[in-house]
Amino acid sequence: TETVADILERQVLEHPDSIALVFESVELTYRELNEAANRVANQLHRQCRVQPDQVVGILMDRSERMMAGLLGIIKSGAAYLPLDPAFPAARISYMLEDSGCRVLLTERVYRGGLTGISPDAVIIELDCLPDAPVTDPPRSSGPESLLYLIYTSGSTGLPKGVMLEQRNVISFNRNMAQVYGLEPGDTILALTTITFDISVLELICSLMSGMKVVLASDAIANNPGRAAELLGTSGVNVVQITPSRLKLMLEEADLSILSGLKALLIGGEPLPPHLFERLKAIPDVPLFNVYGPTEATIWSTTKKLNDADLTIGVPLVDEDVLILTPDGSKIVPIGVWGELCIGGQGLARGYWNRLELTLDRFIPHPVRPGERIYRTGDFGRFLPDGDIQCGGRMDNQVKVRGYRIETGEIEQNLLKISGVREAVAHIVEIDGLNEIAAYLVPDGDKLPLPSELRQRLAEYLPDYMLPSYYVALDSVPLTPNGKTDRKALPLPTGKAAGSATSGVAAYLPPRTEIEAGLAAIWQRILGVERVGVNDNFFELGGHSIKAIRIASAIAKELRQEIQLSLIFQNPVLSSLAAALSGTTAVDQTLLSPLLPQQWYETSPGQRRLWILQRMAPGSAAYNMPLALKLMGHVDLAALTKSISSLVERHEPLRTIFPEQDGLPVQVILPTDGEYLTLVDLSGHTDPWEQTIQASRRAAATPFDLYGGPLFRAILYRTSQDESLLLLLMHHINGDAWTWGILLRELAELYHLNAAGRTAHSSLPLVQYKEWAHYQNNAMASGIWETMRQYWHGALAGANTPLNLPTDLTRPAVRRDGGDSLQLTLPAQIVVQLEEMGRRHGATLFMVLLALLKTLLYRMSGQEEITVGIPVAGRPVQQLEDMAGFFVNTLALRSRVTAELQFVQLLAQVRQTALDGYEHQLYPFDSLVSELAIPRDTGNAPLFDVMAVMQEDWERIPAFSNLAVSPVTMVTGTSRFDLVFNFSREDEGLTLEL
Repeated sequence: TETVADILERQVLEHPDSIALVFESVELTYRELNEAANRVANQLHRQCRVQPDQVVGILMDRSERMMAGLLGIIKSGAAYLPLDPAFPAARISYMLEDSGCRVLLTERVYRGGLTGISPDAVIIELDCLPDAPVTDPPRSSGPESLLYLIYTSGSTGLPKGVMLEQRNVISFNRNMAQVYGLEPGDTILALTTITFDISVLELICSLMSGMKVVLASDAIANNPGRAAELLGTSGVNVVQITPSRLKLMLEEADLSILSGLKALLIGGEPLPPHLFERLKAIPDVPLFNVYGPTEATIWSTTKKLNDADLTIGVPLVDEDVLILTPDGSKIVPIGVWGELCIGGQGLARGYWNRLELTLDRFIPHPVRPGERIYRTGDFGRFLPDGDIQCGGRMDNQVKVRGYRIETGEIEQNLLKISGVREAVAHIVEIDGLNEIAAYLVPDGDKLPLPSELRQRLAEYLPDYMLPSYYVALDSVPLTPNGKTDRKALPLPTGKAAGSATSGVAAYLPPRTEIEAGLAAIWQRILGVERVGVNDNFFELGGHSIKAIRIASAIAKELRQEIQLSLIFQNPVLSSLAAALSGTTAVDQTLLSPLLPQQWYETSPGQRRLWILQRMAPGSAAYNMPLALKLMGHVDLAALTKSISSLVERHEPLRTIFPEQDGLPVQVILPTDGEYLTLVDLSGHTDPWEQTIQASRRAAATPFDLYGGPLFRAILYRTSQDESLLLLLMHHINGDAWTWGILLRELAELYHLNAAGRTAHSSLPLVQYKEWAHYQNNAMASGIWETMRQYWHGALAGANTPLNLPTDLTRPAVRRDGGDSLQLTLPAQIVVQLEEMGRRHGATLFMVLLALLKTLLYRMSGQEEITVGIPVAGRPVQQLEDMAGFFVNTLALRSRVTAELQFVQLLAQVRQTALDGYEHQLYPFDSLVSELAIPRDTGNAPLFDVMAVMQEDWERIPAFSNLAVSPVTMVTGTSRFDLVFNFSREDEGLTLEL
């Protein structure tokens, strides 16, 4: 009669103060996690009146908030539908529509893109959940109620939902103690996405057993090296993992990370014999091979493999396994192959709204009248000792990295693509890992490019279902009875005799130490799950800024100094690895701490901004505002403490610039109290409009560089659950990258302070003052002489004003008034521009820059076109987490003529940009002085047009219990005649002009 919620609450009563969940720096006890889940459950009852068997969707990233949502649905008595934010929008839309989901738990960041959900559905954002009781919600469900609806791949081209009941999971949970010996005090590592049913063991059964869960974030779960590091440092003694994931982790770490485990459960796909032999070398670690389909609740059989043969073992507690004839009517003798069928307490209710399929796969039990048994589609047989041997599939269903995939679903979606007449999806084994290969017969002259095929498939299929290989065939090989002869399909490498392959391999694993090092760097910086030797930098989303970061990481981690152009000349990983063999070693320790003193020298960039501000003391052109709308109750004390900690950590936030012998110097003030001002506007008739007006006035208020402060924080409160946080700094002390650093740290500090925990973080040893000292020393000592000579040659004779047509006469003295317009370029055009860039070894920004120079040439009639672009100015990783004014400006000069073809201009722009990036550290401000450019008060020196490609720093991190979204601050200023701010979005390209 117990439910899952009953068992969870029993653990709360028995272990209230034991740690239940660890996520990054957050630890929640059983009592705290239960209260968070109760808030969600009570809100579901109060707002939605959820009932047993009602499906509630959950669409979230992995976090402690996700866990509260998951458990909250369970405690409400409803069933959860797991949705992965990484899934294509079309797939999420289908699952919402097919399931009839009318209630969805999500976060604000995902709400805007939702489609397919009922118009009258209730969407609850957990990052701004209103206050709800923390007491246990009313009971409504029972053991026969639905616990979760999980979708698996379907052969018709659409996924199908499997219905699992509470009693199924309760029955399976008995195995945690009886078979695997798991008990309160044990700690399990949770790496699995909630859309994969083995997550139920990691996230729910573990808590039902009183265990501690170490929940890996998406970033860690998708990075084998970081996952291995977490396993080795978090006190975990239980791991459940697929062979594919374990193999990748063991490429990043040795077997010692597994020593000391109480149980290692390996399943989700066949365990390769070579990996099994390697695992035998781990002493005293119980190693279990586990097997089971989603339709029979997580796992159905188990085998302790230590010093044993590799089989799938025997049925778990309350599970029943039979080997039947193909028609399901008879049991075959021991040793004879048949279809492996599963019955018992773990058997699912069936498929959601698929009665015909349910009746086909869930058949009457041949021995026990009134019971059912599930036909798995796997070949199997009983061995004389009672073990079960699994022998592969009877159909085209496959397992890839633990995910169950119907190749028919891939084939159906391939056939939707124009240019494809026939399609076969097939599994090939590469270095012990299963990979999907797509074999295609073109409909016409030629097939679309592999990148185009992958892009079209990605509109419908999740990443794990996308083929790694695309192979062109003249025709699909057939057996004598007219079926596809899969054994005759050629190898995807194109080396098979007589094959007609023309695709490229998307993944082959690294083979050498340097390839592995490069792959790890690319994975982290490009934000992809894995990188192989055939992967292309541009096709993985690479661009100039990320190339700079990769070059910096190569210098630090691989200790190899490279020119940026080397990445552009060798965009394929294997080619870059080969090129690195001829590079020189580098020391990344660029800066060392300065002795304390009353004042410090300024950088060249700071000196220029100081002079500009002194010339126009009432100007706010170099104010940098950042406004965030906060939905939910703001813990004012926690926010105040967090901002004070931020100012203490980063010296530029408390630096002023008095004058010393006619020149500015940096004076770093001590930390002295609170830095947050509260403005309560909740009593006004229109508090939000009042807040916008007040924040804009504050953003336009000039800074006093002499006396400071040069950092301001204002919280405008409009209601109990709505506020606007305005952060302001002068450009002399920071840049756009700095905002990214400050936001990440502020979110983390607020999270800890709001939870009553102390943030233990030592102050950085080196800060911006050390960089300013290094810059000045590098220029005085001649270290940057080569860069200086390059820019003097590249810009000799430059400074021809850009003669654009204007409505009004240019003023004699340049002013900083301005406004902005928003434009959008459709996704299909942007994809073509990206493809053009890939063909010519250029980034999307380089293509846009060439287009912009074409436009300016057409509008002005001038052949010399110079455009300014900003660069991060952080050449080594030592500077990547340092606040300050690092950004530098490059003046990129091109000669455009009527006879020039666009691809020729693109090649010129590409080379100029690459040369500029390689010499990017030389200060633009010093260059302007050295070139002795005649001053024209109506124009900016060297260029009047700036082009910017926005970077990833603008992604707003999550704040505890708050929904956070950016608010555009209109400052009414523009630093140049025209500024083109480009931003790549999923729906295309946004241009703020």
